[in-house]
Amino acid sequence: MRNKVYEEFANQVFNKEENYEEIILKAEKNKKFNKRKILNIAAVFLVAILITVASNRIYAKIKWNIEFKEYEQREIVTGNAKIIEDEKDNYLEKVDMDYVTKDGISIKVDNLAITDDSFKSDISFKFDENIEVPSHYFDFTYAVYDDENNVYGIFNRSDGKVITYDAMLYKELGIKFNRFDFLGNQINDGGGKGLIKSIPEEKKLIEEITMYSLEKGFPKSRKIFIRISNLGYNMSNIEEVDGKPKIIDNEYFKLSDAEWIFEIEVPEKFYNREVTKLALSEEIPEMEFTKLEISELGLVVRGKYDKIEEFLEKQADTENPKEITTSEQNLLYITDEDGNIYNYILSYLGKEKGFECKFDVSKKMLEKNLYINSLRDGKLYTAQLIEASE
Repeated sequence: MRNKVYEEFANQVFNKEENYEEIILKAEKNKKFNKRKILNIAAVFLVAILITVASNRIYAKIKWNIEFKEYEQREIVTGNAKIIEDEKDNYLEKVDMDYVTKDGISIKVDNLAITDDSFKSDISFKFDENIEVPSHYFDFTYAVYDDENNVYGIFNRSDGKVITYDAMLYKELGIKFNRFDFLGNQINDGGGKGLIKSIPEEKKLIEEITMYSLEKGFPKSRKIFIRISNLGYNMSNIEEVDGKPKIIDNEYFKLSDAEWIFEIEVPEKFYNREVTKLALSEEIPEMEFTKLEISELGLVVRGKYDKIEEFLEKQADTENPKEITTSEQNLLYITDEDGNIYNYILSYLGKEKGFECKFDVSKKMLEKNLYINSLRDGKLYTAQLIEASE
């Protein structure tokens, strides 16, 4: 049985004719209320997000400003150097300068050489008697740039920290720093540092710093700056895990908070340098050569070879590289008329650009006949390197 009381109530409340306006008004009020409520909630969330983002940015900016202020207050020692022209016409020129000392550490630049594609310098370090430095673990940060703020390269010492020196130096020099592509402002395409000689009785180490540029080429600078900082050494705790050595932890030792800045006048032979372009006396099958240039520090050969990836895979899969002859394990090699063999540093640039080989062959060696060789599948291809006609 239908409930009469409920039916009358329903008719009264939902009577379209009598209550339409009242129902619509209530609905509009509720609608506005819901909209307002949703907007208020969204606003609260938006403000919370903005506060979080802003707080992170403010904190990052404060942290950055503190770090940069500390960077500006670091102790700086400077040295000026002059090039001694070598009577023997040695392109690696000696640098005339005294040691610059701070915190019991003395540093000087020994020599320098710059070409379009190479930079090289030897740096000497001497330590006071009370400073112990394991020679093979010694490391440092170095940066090279010129008086027009062309950054040749920055190579950091690995000290377990997030690298910020690059950004600090860029800000100091007034160069825009892109944290997503900070290497984009550097001219080098690679390089490094390495121990050349250790003289324990003098507590002296001689380190070589090098860079190479495949694309941009080093500028013909009149003045360069070499900066040395973050000197120290790293000691690792290595244990055998599953029959293999594994680094369990590292300990980083810093020797000084100072930075050494050396200003060097570049000799005319460096900034008026010219490369010599070469050509082949005959073609080498399956290889296209796009660059053959020789400077005082090396020979650069760039080209394309369709089977380069296959060649690289074969090298990687070789269990015992010593069983492969020098000529077989190299894509190319250079020989002279006396039968001497010169090998390369190989860089694979990708399918489009091909490969680049850097040979330790200098302009001086053009006095002899030089040959480029390629041994593939047991067959030797040889062509003489000759000066290209203009």
